[in-house]
Amino acid sequence: LELTLFAANGDPVAGFLPATLISEDAPDLVAVPNDTRDKAYKLPAVQGIALARGLTLHDAADVDYYEFSLSDPAVTGDRMTLLKRNVGDQALFEIVDSTGAVVRTAVETAPLALTATLDGLAPGKYFARVSALGNAVAYDLVFRVG
Repeated sequence: LELTLFAANGDPVAGFLPATLISEDAPDLVAVPNDTRDKAYKLPAVQGIALARGLTLHDAADVDYYEFSLSDPAVTGDRMTLLKRNVGDQALFEIVDSTGAVVRTAVETAPLALTATLDGLAPGKYFARVSALGNAVAYDLVFRVG
C-alpha cells in the first residue's frame, strides 16, 4: 500500500514528495519516525489536500503525528476525518496545538469515520494525533479546510 495526497479537485498533489507517493507507514520507518510532536510528518497546505491514503498504526503502542498549519481562522465546516479501513479498529484522533494541548477530539460520525471539527481554531501550527486503542489500525485522513 502507498500514501497518495490528492488536491480538493481530485488531482494528485504535485511536488510534495517524489511521485507524491510514499509506502505505507513510511513516516514511522524513516530514521526519525513521526511518533512524537517534534518529529511529526509535515503535511503540505491542508487547504489544498483532500485525502492522505494508506496510513497505519502498526501496533497498539504506535502514535502518529501530522503537522499542519492554518493560514486563516478555521470556519464552520472545516474538519479532518480519519477513515478506518476496518469497523472493528479502535483509534483516538485528536488535534493538538503547538504546546501539545488537545484542542479537538474527534467523534464517531459513521461506523468507519472519526471527525474532528476545526472551526474556531486560530491561524497557526497544529498537529493531528492518531493513537491506537487496541491493535494495529489502517486508516486514511480526509481534509475539508478552506
